[in-house]
Amino acid sequence: LSMFTYGFQKLELIDVELCGNHLLQYADGIMSGQIENVNGLDLKFLEREKVMDYLHKCGENYISRSDPARFFKQREMYESVSGTENVATSMEKAVGIEELGNCYWVDMAVTNSLPQFSLEHAVRVLNFNNFEVVRTHVDVVKDGANGKVTHLRLVARPLDTEVEPNDEDNARMLRQLKRMKWLDPYTTTLALDRYPNLLSLRTAEVITASAALLHPIMTKQNPVIYSKGRILEYLTSKRHIAYSTEVAKLFSNRFDPDGPLTDVEFHSECARLREEIKGNVEDSVAVELLCKMIDIIAHTLKTNLFMNDRYALSLRLDPEIMLGQDDNRERPFGVIFIHGRRFNGYHVRFRDIARGKTITFQ
Repeated sequence: LSMFTYGFQKLELIDVELCGNHLLQYADGIMSGQIENVNGLDLKFLEREKVMDYLHKCGENYISRSDPARFFKQREMYESVSGTENVATSMEKAVGIEELGNCYWVDMAVTNSLPQFSLEHAVRVLNFNNFEVVRTHVDVVKDGANGKVTHLRLVARPLDTEVEPNDEDNARMLRQLKRMKWLDPYTTTLALDRYPNLLSLRTAEVITASAALLHPIMTKQNPVIYSKGRILEYLTSKRHIAYSTEVAKLFSNRFDPDGPLTDVEFHSECARLREEIKGNVEDSVAVELLCKMIDIIAHTLKTNLFMNDRYALSLRLDPEIMLGQDDNRERPFGVIFIHGRRFNGYHVRFRDIARGKTITFQ
């Protein structure tokens, strides 16, 4: 991916009223009723004073080269993430560029992320979902004390021109675009590069989170065999990835809000997977890790896996999974495990409402 950075303009030198005249006229036209509000834009963001305030946060290229309808839609995305660390995404059929083929506009507003990384992540996810990027614009808008918001405006089209992407596939891709900011690099490499035909990003995240959680559980038996690197290597090797995937999917099915497995179905599936793993996997260390991965699912009480706006992946655990049978120490009330981009964290509490802190490890 070749990128050229032209730097930031000194915004105080830009006459935004002259540069953004076409945007101001569009906003005034909608407010007066002379232009139909076909995109359902929020009128409070079209008031002239608020438009001028927003224009002062933008660069000259972004102001002068933006289509008014898309500019104000992106402005609403900006408002939805301003002051937070969130990501907003949008996708719609492109119009007016029919000469480029069956194209879609894919827009993103990403807070406090390097523009190059945001673009790289977007291109990787689009390619993973069989889209190619035809054209792109990257702009950075100030967000006061919170930092900056990166606007990505991409024109993408399906690699298979004979297949029309359906709404379900597009919605899944938008979720993946939102998640990329927070996923660990190993997770994205696992799904997008090593096993793109086998793993989804969600499944890969469950696998890497399980590997991270297995380390403090198993290292007490043998810190050399059960090091972080070796656990990941065992679970993600070509010989074992199919079984890791099956276990990760069991985790997803267990907590799927649209139809979670019943206790009977879950325990039956656990028994089937254990039998299959012990019968087909030759390496005894891999067998123990995969079976312990199933134990982690059985000891998971709650998770935020399916929350659309989450940052890291979090699991509320039964404390017994972290302690051996011969460990006589006091059992905590609860253990919360967090797995995110280049970190893992634990919060241990000894009562339902407890003050304290989360211990994180890089």
